[in-house]
Amino acid sequence: MRRSIKIYVGGALLSAIGFILMLFQVPLIPEANFLLYDPGDVAVLLAGIVYGPWIGFLSILIKNILYFIIKGLGGPIGVLMNTIATGGFVIVPALILKYNSKILIPALLAGVAAKTLIMIPVNLVFTPMYTGLPVAEVWNLIKVAVIPFNIVQGSINMLLFLLIYGVLERYLKKMVAK
Repeated sequence: MRRSIKIYVGGALLSAIGFILMLFQVPLIPEANFLLYDPGDVAVLLAGIVYGPWIGFLSILIKNILYFIIKGLGGPIGVLMNTIATGGFVIVPALILKYNSKILIPALLAGVAAKTLIMIPVNLVFTPMYTGLPVAEVWNLIKVAVIPFNIVQGSINMLLFLLIYGVLERYLKKMVAK
């Protein structure tokens, strides 16, 4: 099998794993029980870091489209918002590591920061449309729930990623190299 096909297959496999992990959701902030943590971003982060930003992006899309088709929770706006949030979390570190592979932890922290910052304007635009809340209430919600949620969720997923990365990176790269 050609190397490029193996990379796409690896990305698709990690998308499917991300989708399965996405089914295990728990609320992190009791006051905002609609903000659900799931470990699905760990698999697509692995795809982005091992196979590159483009495969990471495709993995995010596949994971979220599967989730929308199978579960439908959050509707198209929720899936779009998750795609944007996960995009910041995955693509930023994947791009950084593409050019400097020696700064894994700073790159991952940049991904958590990117996700958190990107979701401020995204929530200001979409949450009033989705919930009917006035922008002032949404802004308060962002400050007390969305920002802390994204920092905690990103940090948990970053730590989970670091726990499995060393083992899986060698296997996934070896699979592509054969």
